[in-house]
Amino acid sequence: MTLSNNSNVYLIEIFNHQNHLINSFDGFFFMGMVKEQYVILDEGTGASRNILLYDTKSKKTVLNDSYYGELQLIKNELIYFDEVFLNNALEKPECPEEVLEFPDNIGYAEKHIFNFDTLTVSETGTYICIFVE
Repeated sequence: MTLSNNSNVYLIEIFNHQNHLINSFDGFFFMGMVKEQYVILDEGTGASRNILLYDTKSKKTVLNDSYYGELQLIKNELIYFDEVFLNNALEKPECPEEVLEFPDNIGYAEKHIFNFDTLTVSETGTYICIFVE
């Protein structure tokens, strides 16, 4: 179970009667998913948010990154998109009509893959067009 108290986020181990400070900063945290010993927390309420991945065995944060859209947990990978700035027109993907209606809010995000075996993030070079706030 997670508990957000002002600017502190705690993981509470009910059966062991222990609690652990996961992170300390302002924001709204939501428990997203659990994979084995990892707790995936979602921080924020907008389209662009923060992901925090906490290892309950080592009691350490193993990923703290921003992301846009939805998280996908497929086998041993966590897939998400992180906002990037693209200057090269050839890299920019086509934007959907609903995003093009707001030209001042066009942005781009790159697909990232977090591997639970290696605890590393790979940047894929695959981009999508997004609405940025």
